[in-house]
Amino acid sequence: LYAGIVEKDELPLRRLELDAFMIAATEVTQAQWMRLVEGPNPASFHPGSTHNSNVAQVTNTLAHPLETVTWDAALACLRRHMLDLPTEFQWESACRGNTKTVWWWGDTEVEGDGRANLAFFEFQSKFRQMSPKELPIDDDFVFTAPVGSFAANPFGLFDAIGNVAEWCRDSYAGDFSQVVTQPGDGMVEPALQHGLRSVRGGSFKDLPRKAHCAERDRLQSTSAEDYLGARPIRSLR
Repeated sequence: LYAGIVEKDELPLRRLELDAFMIAATEVTQAQWMRLVEGPNPASFHPGSTHNSNVAQVTNTLAHPLETVTWDAALACLRRHMLDLPTEFQWESACRGNTKTVWWWGDTEVEGDGRANLAFFEFQSKFRQMSPKELPIDDDFVFTAPVGSFAANPFGLFDAIGNVAEWCRDSYAGDFSQVVTQPGDGMVEPALQHGLRSVRGGSFKDLPRKAHCAERDRLQSTSAEDYLGARPIRSLR
């Protein structure tokens, strides 16, 4: 089932018991970020800018997700408001929504139709980086979509896969068999010193096979990319 999809850094499978936590139903929007920081909007797809999809002109708004934000800035801002970034294990638990399939919606890519903003036909036909025949699904968005534009997962989370990828709190560990995790939240410890932080969820730039529930990525904490945002959590301990 996972042949050609699973990556080495997703293994081995681990079973953890997590403390209860609350997680935002959507990715942080540009409007929410501006209220939280009481400052400028760093987003690349800023309100009022437009792009053409296959069906209409899309105008970016404050309801689009925050992106082009560094891990450092996201964490500092959220913690000022008694919020935090999720650990990888918290993120994956929330993304799966108590499912055990490759994606929260099932085990095939085409079931993602109407459930995620990924590099489907719109993105493919815009940039010609892949054959549009590879996935004949049209999500109507080349770049980001307003949060909540697609179906929610079983836990009621929107864009758990796709739209923008999401920062996690952990240092990136390439081999799960060698890490120790904190009780309660599954945080990888100790923090590694290479500066890489974990990223989950995939974005509008990713094909579904690069955005399944267990897919992992990493970036320097100082990176700011137009496909990368955040989803806050709050511990209930």
